[in-house]
Amino acid sequence: MEKRLKEKGEETRNRILKAGSICFSRKGYDATSVEEICKEAGISKGGFFHHFPTKQALFLELLNNWLSELDKEMDRITSVSENIYDSLIKMTGLIKKVLEDSYGQLPLFLEFWMKASKDKEIWEQTISHFKRYREYFSELIERGRREGSLKEGDSKLLSHIIVSFSVGLILQELLDPSGGDWGEIAKGGIQLVLKS
Repeated sequence: MEKRLKEKGEETRNRILKAGSICFSRKGYDATSVEEICKEAGISKGGFFHHFPTKQALFLELLNNWLSELDKEMDRITSVSENIYDSLIKMTGLIKKVLEDSYGQLPLFLEFWMKASKDKEIWEQTISHFKRYREYFSELIERGRREGSLKEGDSKLLSHIIVSFSVGLILQELLDPSGGDWGEIAKGGIQLVLKS
C-alpha cells in the first residue's frame, strides 16, 4: 500500500513537472497561473501544493532537472573519451541533442533567463549553474593540459568562452532554427577555440 502511494505521488509530481513545462513554454512564467498548471496536469491545487510550495519552486525544479540530465551526459562522455580534447569535442554533440530533444521546450530556456533578470532567487539559482559550468570546464581544461591533449593558456578564460559560445548557439537556434547546422557549428567552433 505504501509503495503504491509513493508511486502515485511520483506520477503526480511528474505530471505537474510536465504540465509546468508546457504552460511556462506556452505563456511564460508570469502569465501562467497555478490553476492553469493544475488543469493541464489534471490535478487539484491541493495536489500541486502537496508537491511544490510555490510556482517558483516548480520553475526552479524544471531548470535543475534539465541541467542535471545534461550533467550526467557530460560526465558519461568524459568517462568514455580517450582524453579531454576528445571529451570537449564530443560534448559539442550535446548542443545538437539539447536542441533536438527539447525543441518544444526551448522557449522555456529563454523564460529561465527572462525570469532570472527579474527575480533574485531565480537569478541566484541560474547564475550558480553558469558558475558551476565555468568551474567544470576550467577543471577539464586543466586536466587536458596536464595530460598533454590541450595547449597551455588561461583555463578560466577558455571556460568562459566555452560556456558563452554554447549559450549563444542555443539562443541563435531559438531565433533562427534553419540558420545552420548548429551541431556542426558547435563542433567547428570548439575545435577552433581549442586549437588557438
